Amino acid sequence: MPFASHHAETACPYAASFFCAHCSNYGHQTSTCPNPRTLFTEPQFIEQLIPTHLLTQYNLTTTTPFKAIKPTATTTVAAPAPVYLELPDDDTLIRKYLANQGYKTFSSKAKELRKELEAHCQKAGLVWKKIDLF
Repeated sequence: MPFASHHAETACPYAASFFCAHCSNYGHQTSTCPNPRTLFTEPQFIEQLIPTHLLTQYNLTTTTPFKAIKPTATTTVAAPAPVYLELPDDDTLIRKYLANQGYKTFSSKAKELRKELEAHCQKAGLVWKKIDLF
């Protein structure tokens, strides 16, 4: 290496560039962190989300608590996103899909075939989304 220089292991610039996500310090990797492992605890203050080197660099000593979000009676839980079945509006493909799902399709009429597919989608919690092949 043309730019390599001899240096002590403790002063290695490459090792100093490692960042530990466990203790938020530079100089070692997370897998070799000297601090004992602890379970994740929720931060109590906003400053706990800032890396320690930035706290010392900007001399931040404040402790700003998070605003508590209290659930109320009007708090609603978002409905889960629908799961779509993207299938072309084609008789042979619908028939093959239903046969693959274990349905025996005796109907040769297009309307009845689509009703069977819609019944299958409702039973499986799917929404049929008609797509164009071209």
